[in-house]
Amino acid sequence: MTPRSARMSSSRLSTRLSRLLNMVPYFLANPGISAAEAAEDLGVTTKQLMNDLNQLWMCGLPGYGPGDLIDLSFSEESVEVTFSAGIEYPFQWKGIWLTSQLYLRYTASSVDPLLTLYWWKGFLNYRLEIAGDVSIWTQNAGGSKRFYFFAEPQLWYKFLQQLSAGTKINLYYPADTEGPLQIAPTVAVRWRL
Repeated sequence: MTPRSARMSSSRLSTRLSRLLNMVPYFLANPGISAAEAAEDLGVTTKQLMNDLNQLWMCGLPGYGPGDLIDLSFSEESVEVTFSAGIEYPFQWKGIWLTSQLYLRYTASSVDPLLTLYWWKGFLNYRLEIAGDVSIWTQNAGGSKRFYFFAEPQLWYKFLQQLSAGTKINLYYPADTEGPLQIAPTVAVRWRL
């Protein structure tokens, strides 16, 4: 895989991850909704929604199987989250669904929080979409606690049902080197299979 195709693949996966994680609070807030209604609300086809639900259901923990991390009961008639792995505190701001996760990382020398916020929103009948994530965390580095920051905002315009063009910007603050904020913009074309 070339570096360019790796960036394009990473962008597509990041957009899908944001959409998948934002589906959990959506279905928690709308238990029993039909796949067709949910697909319309989320700006995807029913087929794509069913693929996404299968992907979510396949999330597991090492040594176990599907359904051990996020468990769903779903068909085209009804979708319900039966276990959400702590993704239970969705909120909406100006029509944008946001999901947050807080992790505590334990090491021999410290406990470090990691807070991640995912977002996704469609506009213009879902021809235009924004998605992305932002993470902040601390970590021991050089004998002291350091602050880290990573964000990946994305903007996509759908020309055809499967063809989109867009951009994302990776923002990273490497506190361990006390270097400057790193900014890496990317322009991409996305074809959904």
